[in-house]
Amino acid sequence: MENQNTPLWDASLDINERLDWLLEALNLDEKCRMLSTLTPEVARLGIRSTYLGEEAAHGVEAKHDRSVNWGAPKPTTTFPQPFGMSQTWDTKLMEKMGAAVGDEARILYYREGEHGGLCRWAPMAEPERDPRFGRTEEGFGEDPHLGGQMASAYIKGMRGDNPNYIKTAATLKYFTGYNSEDRPLRVSIDPRSFYEYYLEPYRRCIIEGGAEGVMTASNAINGTPALFGDHLQEVLRKEWRFSGHIVGNECSLEELCQDERFSDREKTAALAIKAGVDCFADEPEFVEAAVRGAYDRNLLSMQDINQAVRRSFATRIRLGMFNKKEDDPFANPDESLLGGSDHAALSRQAGREAIVLLKNEEQILPISPKEKEKIAVIGPLANEWFKDWNGGIPPYRISPYEGIRDAFGEDCVTYTDGKKRLCLRCGERFVCLTQEGRLALGSRSEAEEFVITDWGQGKMNLQAASTGCYLTSVDENGKLFANRSEAFGRHVKECFCVEMLSDGRFRLTTWRGRDVYWDSEGMLRAATDEQVGIGWPGENRALFGIEQTWDGTARAVTLASEADKVVIVLGTNPVINGQIGQDREKYGLPSAQIALFEAVKKVNEQVIVVVVSNYPHDLMPLQEAKAILFTPSGCQELGRAIADVMSGSYNPSGRLNMTWYSSFEDLPAKNECDIIRTRQTYQYYRGKKQYPFGYGLSYTSFVYDIFAVEQEKEQLKAVLRVRNTGNCDGAKVIQIYAAKEEASLTRPDKKLVGFAFVMLHANEAKEVTIKIPFRELMIYDVITESMMLSDGGYRIWIGEDADTQAQIIESDGTKRPAQAIVCLEGDIRIRRDFANITGAWLYDECRNVRISKREGVQVVCISNKAQEAMMEYTMGDNDSLGSELHLKLYAIEGSKLKITINDKDSQMFALNTQGMIQEVCINLSEEMAVWGYVDEIITLKLSMKGVMGISYFWFE
Repeated sequence: MENQNTPLWDASLDINERLDWLLEALNLDEKCRMLSTLTPEVARLGIRSTYLGEEAAHGVEAKHDRSVNWGAPKPTTTFPQPFGMSQTWDTKLMEKMGAAVGDEARILYYREGEHGGLCRWAPMAEPERDPRFGRTEEGFGEDPHLGGQMASAYIKGMRGDNPNYIKTAATLKYFTGYNSEDRPLRVSIDPRSFYEYYLEPYRRCIIEGGAEGVMTASNAINGTPALFGDHLQEVLRKEWRFSGHIVGNECSLEELCQDERFSDREKTAALAIKAGVDCFADEPEFVEAAVRGAYDRNLLSMQDINQAVRRSFATRIRLGMFNKKEDDPFANPDESLLGGSDHAALSRQAGREAIVLLKNEEQILPISPKEKEKIAVIGPLANEWFKDWNGGIPPYRISPYEGIRDAFGEDCVTYTDGKKRLCLRCGERFVCLTQEGRLALGSRSEAEEFVITDWGQGKMNLQAASTGCYLTSVDENGKLFANRSEAFGRHVKECFCVEMLSDGRFRLTTWRGRDVYWDSEGMLRAATDEQVGIGWPGENRALFGIEQTWDGTARAVTLASEADKVVIVLGTNPVINGQIGQDREKYGLPSAQIALFEAVKKVNEQVIVVVVSNYPHDLMPLQEAKAILFTPSGCQELGRAIADVMSGSYNPSGRLNMTWYSSFEDLPAKNECDIIRTRQTYQYYRGKKQYPFGYGLSYTSFVYDIFAVEQEKEQLKAVLRVRNTGNCDGAKVIQIYAAKEEASLTRPDKKLVGFAFVMLHANEAKEVTIKIPFRELMIYDVITESMMLSDGGYRIWIGEDADTQAQIIESDGTKRPAQAIVCLEGDIRIRRDFANITGAWLYDECRNVRISKREGVQVVCISNKAQEAMMEYTMGDNDSLGSELHLKLYAIEGSKLKITINDKDSQMFALNTQGMIQEVCINLSEEMAVWGYVDEIITLKLSMKGVMGISYFWFE
């Protein structure tokens, strides 16, 4: 039992008094240990061991099988993946789910102490601009307004409403620009994209939601690792007044030290701490050694260390971790809430609201259970419930088939997974199982039958039919076993890759790309690292033939032909072909799933497709289906939620939170973060798409008969009336968009500025008010380097989705667009003073550039060296021009620079600083004499060729 008779445990003291005492009492070594998220006990001071970590993306993650081994999993309520949560567009529901997470985290904390974390690494506030991102499931979609609102509501629920203490501390992930699992991830983000898009959801979550922690990303932004980027101090601490703690991403310090530029761990740790990082999710011994070494080398001061310890322990005190029971406002929680019926009902409601109805031809849905129609439930995901990396273990899980069977009756529902079964042959022998589950070669009579799940891209799971266990590989010795109950892990060792040969045979490789072969004893193995390292020739590499024993497609066709309607459940596994550490390579569903759909469709046209996934997909091959439902994974009530929507007991209300592009080919490079110039997300994209942002169908219909926008102080007020004109109850997601009427700069074509989730009974009307702060209409001005409300007119409208404007239907039946034009007295851009030093990255337009660092200086350099690059700077003051242009730049031989002023070009100036940052002066006297008069307001263009980059420039 810790010593509770210290000032640390005295709740009557001010938090700063408690922290002052703590910092005075801790010695240097103890302080260095406190910069890890897993801190040790210091009994003499009453400090218990605590852990500022664990997940809560869609429920309390208590698996205890990740970075620490704290025993068996603890069942907790699981909700839909965050990607699905945001498809509800229901902030009140989000807050309820956050509160449930807070309650269950508290219960586990009181049961297990430090093993039940009160500080949770959730939500992920990063806007998801690219559907190829492997961790799309963790986020809230592509829009910073929607994502920020939904994440903020979740945080409010987690935090609770006690004015002095926090029920659960939410830690935002991953700050920022983190939209790819490529390593090393180095991105270039221009100032406008950074402030208008990437930072916006974080700002909302901190200022409005009250997030207690921020986790840095694992990438580098404009040449600086996010672990010690300037934005930690300049934006988080100074601009947003963030007082919580900042934590480095899991293992980010150790990973960064593997880069030769940052291999000095003491120096790297010092850079992070001085930038504002307060603790690291790395091995405690590594952190302690790095911090102590940095102090001993005078890279860190005692004040630096004290500041970090103060912030992380302030979070612990605000959580009540050092309060006696009588001073703990959250003591004695209702333990029945942990995985209980109240939270189960909440999970079911979230599962319903997260479902998006993408298509409903001939109103095939809903299906009334009273009709007693025969329904065939088919597909590889029909009777599956997949675990994911950031979720917990639910007390139970309902698969789609189970939910549909229970809703429509066992007598009316048939099922098959549509998977093939086969035996594997190596030459004249067959693959069989030993008593201990190892794979060996034997006779045909001994052959094991394997159930194949094909996930596309050559990846599959093999499941022994006799035991139901999955084939897996043991990396250390290469042994292959069929002894796993599920395919799951950070690295899914139950996933094998198939290489088909021209003669119909195939090779198998493990998740690590190791060949499967047979050894001298006739046992199947995978090559080990040692074998590969010594040039293992693979002379015994297994070449497999197939003997199919069960035609899953044929069975599916039979059931489909006997049914009135077919429900085919397709989708993805959340840990295969896209997860932590792996971006998506393909947009479509696995070809085996498409083939199954096509076979079923030939014998029964009444096909309803349910796609269970956490990403947009190419669904064009499924367009002959009568109906398509899209639902996320992760919800323990998944099957019941699907059945509720299918049966009409819940009217689908989900709306898409991302643009569903027609093809991955429509997207720029994954690391291209400039959403403005590359026209990414619904705000800028003008190409073809399958479904727009905000899209979703309903079983009922809604009309608007009032829409007006009024101007108030610092905000607009949109007032509307919506009516449910159908014959069933339903929720309407009201979406308000805005655009600038006339703009000299590239601005969003449309931008979500407000939304509301409104439940309406049949024929019920409600008046709704949505407030739009002027902040929603601002852009980042690169001249003043601040957010700015531009002067002039703005169009505000109601959208059915991002591409479809709603209509107002007047009492006489006439229609008009549901829009209003408002004129705002905002700011007028000031002129640039080119006599002042200007950062090259403060451009208005650009082409073929990236922002990076060289010799510690930020530069704008050429992205593709084979093409010309250009930066454009508008609104320049003619009076600030001089005959000499000074630049700080680097260039190698062959590089050239052209200066253009109001479309008047200079010659191409040859530059060579031998790759070093130097000041260069270019005399433009001759050019200016030829150009003659230059307009009062000028536009300057700098065009680069070769290998070069510009940091600053000014005229004299």
